[in-house]
Amino acid sequence: IAEALRDYCRREIEPLVPRLEAGEASPYDVMRGFARAFGLDEMIGGALRSKAARLRGGAHGGGDEKSGASLGDPALFSIFAMELARVSPGVCLCVAANFGCGSTIAERGDAALVERCAIPVLTLEKVGCWELTEPGSGSDAAGMRTRARRDGNDWILDGTKMWITNGSVADLAVVWARAEDAIRGAHPGDDMFREAGMAAARQARPAEDRRGPVDYKLAMVCQRTERAL
Repeated sequence: IAEALRDYCRREIEPLVPRLEAGEASPYDVMRGFARAFGLDEMIGGALRSKAARLRGGAHGGGDEKSGASLGDPALFSIFAMELARVSPGVCLCVAANFGCGSTIAERGDAALVERCAIPVLTLEKVGCWELTEPGSGSDAAGMRTRARRDGNDWILDGTKMWITNGSVADLAVVWARAEDAIRGAHPGDDMFREAGMAAARQARPAEDRRGPVDYKLAMVCQRTERAL
């Protein structure tokens, strides 16, 4: 599979790199073409639809080698990432952010979240982002300050995230936050994860209302990173 990936990346993605870095081509179109070429809907979507059915039947959540999360096999995802990064680090990070978002939902979400959110994000049909990093603590989850608090039937998020890949273009986001003075370890039965997740699946604030300036990086201009408000 590594040889097939390398050949595809050289043939289909590498010629687009100048246009990607100039902002004349979309990395998300490239992602979707990549997903079609390698059958990610069959590879990942089928496994996750089976997992959703098991969850509806009363099985506990959590990842396993058959769940489809993170491409099912970490070694396989590593090969995908290596070959994409060989030709376009920017496209690679866009894909990696999608998998970080989708695999978290696949690991911790209930059946409805797996079907509505994890499957379309992990098959690259939709764009996801994974919001952990903050201005004061970087990617150290123990030092983050973003809070989640209950407000009636809603959850209120209060904080700032930085350097979020896919931030302004994401269809949905996984946001790390503290709840009740602790980092919330969500699981499929967790009200916060389920309720907040389904609310996010139903609606999201317009990107321009919650995003800050875009940061551009040498050789990765097509991979937008920005502040989430």
